[in-house]
Amino acid sequence: MRPSQQLTEWIAAQLRIRSPGAELPTDRELAAAWNVSKRTVGSVMRSFARRGDIVRIPGRDTQVASAHVATADRVVETQRSSAGQLRDLIFRAICRGEFKMGERLPSIKYMSRVFRVSARTVIAAYRELQRENYAVKVGKNVFLGEFPRLVHQ
Repeated sequence: MRPSQQLTEWIAAQLRIRSPGAELPTDRELAAAWNVSKRTVGSVMRSFARRGDIVRIPGRDTQVASAHVATADRVVETQRSSAGQLRDLIFRAICRGEFKMGERLPSIKYMSRVFRVSARTVIAAYRELQRENYAVKVGKNVFLGEFPRLVHQ
């Protein structure tokens, strides 16, 4: 059996035994452990992400998806724009508690560099969060929360 097939089977086994939200090893760690290239690991991981079995946050981590997130992600990945996908990543970070109410979200320039998207894509993602009342823009900054709640803190 080829190392890439062994890696695929190992990840499938990990998805069965690990709880939702559990982090998986990095691509670099997997490449070293299974004696395959990072490109091969990326290909295997993308196939799991397309099926909704894992959630990959570029530059951050790879996690086991929960059942309801996996079903929603399958639809989201194929139908959402890049701005919508970025909005979903930010929303997941909010749900995990990485951002707290009243905190300033990262700058548009920073987000566009980290995620390698245009500034317009980041602006569109932030606007979606604003439309859903998860964020409010004050000047050039975008803060997490609704304006009346932020003012009365």
